[in-house]
Amino acid sequence: SSDLDELGRRPLDPERSTLTASEESRQILAVYDDHVNGRAGRRADMLQLHLRLHEDWAAWHKFSGAQFDQQAFGDRLEELIHNVVVPAQADLLEVVDTIRMSSNATFEGSINRANGSQSVVYKEENTATAGAARTLAVPQTITLRLPVFEGYPVEYEVQAWFRIATSNGKLRLSVKLKPTRRVYLAAWADVQQEIVETLAERTGHGFTILDA
Repeated sequence: SSDLDELGRRPLDPERSTLTASEESRQILAVYDDHVNGRAGRRADMLQLHLRLHEDWAAWHKFSGAQFDQQAFGDRLEELIHNVVVPAQADLLEVVDTIRMSSNATFEGSINRANGSQSVVYKEENTATAGAARTLAVPQTITLRLPVFEGYPVEYEVQAWFRIATSNGKLRLSVKLKPTRRVYLAAWADVQQEIVETLAERTGHGFTILDA
């Protein structure tokens, strides 16, 4: 990132400089003239790195848990499909397109507890095949690869439930992310490690990032 490049252009002095990190505010603070080893510093020369959540990470968390009808769900998932790794994107799009094109159907959902699978049974109305029941297998979970922070392209695996709900023949769909706190903390730690390694490479000195 540009902030990390700036740290490389203006090397920290291990005798005068400190690095602190606040996970709560997603900020890393470099103080070039800090109080170090009993030596008073002015604390006037600082560089603050603020980590922004990646737009994909934020979009999936906003999408998570919200229920949609077939059309709206299909449209939104299509926008985010590039992050899906399991099932294959083409297979998931086929499922979504089938559901989306069946807006005039009546739906019933079922879950096979033995193997964890789920399916949607639907009957088309007002078509040449009206009355003929069809069954569509739907994944119970999907796997994503998501970057957490802007400027740091490392992607992390995130699991999500693919949920279907039927009521009075109407279908509602949602994706619910499994807890992502550990993933976020792993990304936060990796960013700090990258900063420490980059500084060591560019300055020849080792640094420790302290909790703010």
